[in-house]
Amino acid sequence: MTPSQVAKLENHIELAARLEQLQFEVTNRLTMFLCGRRPDHSKQQYFLIPELAGQCTENVQMKSARRRLRSLPSYYFERFVQDVYDEVDRRETVAAWNAVTQGIQPFSLGNDHCIAVFLPLRQKLAKCDVRGFATLIIDILSEAKRRYYGLPLKNDTDDSAENLLKKTSDSMDRLNISSMGTSEYITSFSEQDYRDYDEVADSLQNGKWRTSGSTRKSSERKSDDSGDLLQETGPVMIDDFLELKEKLANTEGTLTAVQQANTQILRMLTHLQSNIDRLNADNAHVHDQLKKVQTTCSQVGLLTN
Repeated sequence: MTPSQVAKLENHIELAARLEQLQFEVTNRLTMFLCGRRPDHSKQQYFLIPELAGQCTENVQMKSARRRLRSLPSYYFERFVQDVYDEVDRRETVAAWNAVTQGIQPFSLGNDHCIAVFLPLRQKLAKCDVRGFATLIIDILSEAKRRYYGLPLKNDTDDSAENLLKKTSDSMDRLNISSMGTSEYITSFSEQDYRDYDEVADSLQNGKWRTSGSTRKSSERKSDDSGDLLQETGPVMIDDFLELKEKLANTEGTLTAVQQANTQILRMLTHLQSNIDRLNADNAHVHDQLKKVQTTCSQVGLLTN
């Protein structure tokens, strides 16, 4: 069970809607960038995939690119989607700047520590035209929908998306993607012959990128650990749900006991206040009677004299 489903079972409708909104934040942002609308989660619509006008016939490169995108492990697919998400944010920022002033926008991040890791693929994405980038987002949305519902991979003849960006397709074709692993699919954007950024001094050794076996093994272990962590933190186990429900019941019982004790204390205070008021009234009555007695005694004394 997902957190939103648990919230619905406990009748926390607003919390469930917010959790669903957070769960599909990335795909909703990509859809909003393409067509200006979001899926209506209240109607069980989680993905809204638009279609581009003027569809073209797919070529071998496009089919190969989509096949490699579908075969990516979840960890690398998430990293790729993160870069696309950042590129969407960059393009929206550029559009906002252009709407205010005709200034010169920076091409990429100004942090030198991000160059060797982030910029290769992001510079490729930044050079995509509008149609190519839109097509890439549509393919990502389709793949995210397939992975969410656990659908099997389609055959090449069943592909329905449009032109994957030409530059990426050409690069994958020249790099012979069929002989590369899934991890090399992401790093292929930063190969030496196809780099669009300045070299970093510490990143080269004898004119070649340093790729040690220990680094690859550590990255593979990190990817496996990340995949296991995503699987562990994804659905909510029934035992955790029951334990949380029991703790909630205990807390509610304690709160009820405190409220009852508070009510009892208030009743005692009210009773004490009524007793004080009654004693004050009796005291006033005694004073009145005492004054009357004193007056009577005075009158009797005068008559005696």
